[in-house]
Amino acid sequence: MAEPGKCIECEGSVVPIRILEQDRGVHLPLKYAAIESSSSWLRGRYRLEGEITAELCTNCGRVTLRAVPF
Repeated sequence: MAEPGKCIECEGSVVPIRILEQDRGVHLPLKYAAIESSSSWLRGRYRLEGEITAELCTNCGRVTLRAVPF
C-alpha cells in the first residue's frame, strides 16, 4: 500500500485537484448520494451525503477519487 501523498499505482507524488461539473455556465464541485436515494418531483433532489475530492499523480497521471461525507 502506498504511503500518504504517494500514488497507489506508481508511488509518485500526488497533488490535490478539483473535478468540476458545469451546469448552466456555473462550475460546481462533485457531490454524491447513496444508491438508494431517489429524486422525486415532490422533493426535486437527491439527498446528498458528501463531496468528491481528487488527487492527480504528477508521474503517471492517475486520478484518485475520495468520498468526503458532509
